[in-house]
Amino acid sequence: MRTLPPLLTVLLVAGCNHAPPASTPKLADLQAQVERQRRVSDQAVASYTPRVAGRIDDLSVPAADLLRQLPGVAEVEVLVAPAKRTHRIIHVCDWHFVAKDLYALDLGASTTPAELDAHYHEFLLQVELVQLEQEALLKCLAHHHGLRRVLYEGLTPPDLPLFRDQAIDLHKAGKETGGQLRQVRKLLLEMKKGTERYKEAVGVEKELLSLREEKRVDVLRMGAPGKLLGAGLIEVLPLDDAVLLEKAKPVTPDGTIRLDRNEGANPAHRAGRAGAAAGAGTPGTGTPCRRPRRGTARGRTPPPSGRGTACRPPSAGRPSRPSCRPCPRHG
Repeated sequence: MRTLPPLLTVLLVAGCNHAPPASTPKLADLQAQVERQRRVSDQAVASYTPRVAGRIDDLSVPAADLLRQLPGVAEVEVLVAPAKRTHRIIHVCDWHFVAKDLYALDLGASTTPAELDAHYHEFLLQVELVQLEQEALLKCLAHHHGLRRVLYEGLTPPDLPLFRDQAIDLHKAGKETGGQLRQVRKLLLEMKKGTERYKEAVGVEKELLSLREEKRVDVLRMGAPGKLLGAGLIEVLPLDDAVLLEKAKPVTPDGTIRLDRNEGANPAHRAGRAGAAAGAGTPGTGTPCRRPRRGTARGRTPPPSGRGTACRPPSAGRPSRPSCRPCPRHG
């Protein structure tokens, strides 16, 4: 395995639970949260002035203090602090995107198509809330603290070229649609309601929103790292091995679900069964893949209430404080 140079690597590693919460907020409330978080995140990035300066790949800079000042960060855990540091790896907790067909398996066969659509729409909004805060965090690291690369769980070397192309295409399309939407909304504020021109502008706004909605799943599938890659701010690297990732899939060809407690998908799992990546200065150790606990920033980034991001360097060969149940895939 190639040795990483002494620089920062950020891990975006997902928890393994994607079942819907027991009681979900109304779609309108979640949509309002998403729009509010979009504005808050944009403002936070624009106004960010670090109290603790320095590059995150400078091992003399206190990483925990630097991370705590970033927008949206609710908690920073330092589980190991080796005396002689050679690398710095930061694990950003995630609430990961899941395809609709896999999501349906969690709901069960008794779920109606209408119920599936409603639950999945809520799930996508929750994922978007997470990614908006992650995007703000990563942008501040890239603009002010020298972040250059992110390892992304679920991404494998064969998938990387297509991932890059899609990230660039979606960024361009989103930028154009967003610009047109802002222009239309500005015109609506200046127009008199009820006029033909106003009605035409409302129609254009609906078309642009529909176009953005069509691309929404593709954008969420790329995640916050994909957004920054498309904008040319960072490099995204694959974390997983394609063969092991395929073997780790819980759904077999006949449609049954298999729980594998002995193997993981990424190479670090071979060195330490619960490992997510090489630890900070300690090869072959890492953070356990854990099932997120609802309502805690440690379990995912952020919880639906928007409490913020949890960041942690990988642990040194031991599991973190038990904040959730073991992952059914990784034990």
